[in-house]
Amino acid sequence: SMVGYKNDTYVLFGRASARIDDVANFIPARISVLIIALAASFLSFKKGVSALKTGFSQGSHHKSPNAGYPEAAFSGALEIKLGGPNMYHGTLVEKPYIGKAFTDPEKRKIKQACDLMMFSTFLTIVIACFILFIF
Repeated sequence: SMVGYKNDTYVLFGRASARIDDVANFIPARISVLIIALAASFLSFKKGVSALKTGFSQGSHHKSPNAGYPEAAFSGALEIKLGGPNMYHGTLVEKPYIGKAFTDPEKRKIKQACDLMMFSTFLTIVIACFILFIF
């Protein structure tokens, strides 16, 4: 997807690969919301529900057609605000917040985010192995 990144250097180079990336990741990005919500449910039921709601209600707020869904699910699971304005190569880029109703990230959320990422990865591997075993 970075080959088709929208800047002067790459705008014409890799547009097709960027579109293929968008199409190929459309379904997996949305499935990731379900997996993240399931992982968050094991950690705390309320967080699982919040991950699911935020993932599907705010996932489309991201500039990328796919990246916003797992990001929004993490925002809901951790109950933190993500995104917003940021500096890229010395230029301020305005982006919408995801999880705007939540609080700003805190240092203590880093471990929770790592735990959620690890457990989500574990669930993905278990689900993939189960599917491979069936077929």
